[in-house]
Amino acid sequence: MGSDAGSQFTSVSFAETLALEGIAASIGSIDDAEWVTAGWVDWYNARRLHSTIGNVPPDEFEAAYYADLETPSHPVLAPA
Repeated sequence: MGSDAGSQFTSVSFAETLALEGIAASIGSIDDAEWVTAGWVDWYNARRLHSTIGNVPPDEFEAAYYADLETPSHPVLAPA
């Protein structure tokens, strides 16, 4: 059984819900909605300016955080 188990049921259920609400679904419009949603999620999770972390994008903040972890905060002294 693949990772798409249940997707046929979800598609049928979704199509039935649209029909009950009088909404015509087309494959094109569903695909467009998926791309728009995926783009928004990418922007929100990775590229938006986040006020809690200093108005920088989360990706930039995370990169700086891990770079700081890799840089020793105290100079390493050679043995005498």
